[in-house]
Amino acid sequence: MQFEWALKYPELYNFCLKFNLSELNDPIEVSYTNLEGILQEGPQCGLVALAICMRKPTKDTVEKLLTDAKNSGYTYNGELFSAAEFLNLVQKHLPENEVSLYSGFLDSNHVISFLLKGGLMLVPYPFLQHTLTESNT
Repeated sequence: MQFEWALKYPELYNFCLKFNLSELNDPIEVSYTNLEGILQEGPQCGLVALAICMRKPTKDTVEKLLTDAKNSGYTYNGELFSAAEFLNLVQKHLPENEVSLYSGFLDSNHVISFLLKGGLMLVPYPFLQHTLTESNT
């Protein structure tokens, strides 16, 4: 696979090569934002993602976000189950940014345009219930 278009973004280029992302061959348009990461400790993925979007991915920032979320009654341990409450937290900590709650397909023209303009999205993983069944046959 050829990913010459990604050479100016070394992290993205290496990712494309490593995972052989053929769907990324010859894109029409590219927008890439390099964000520094941080490992999460405990059930704080939303808070860590917010700290990364704030471009302050430190344990101190995550701890401040956790304290704020607890004081607001949004969480007990760091997990966030309400998109509306998380939206309030994001709006509070990213006041200069356009922040909204979106529901729909991620491959829509609206989302693609938003991302190509440098927008960032926090996308939760689906909350799935698994049922364990056992057969004694």
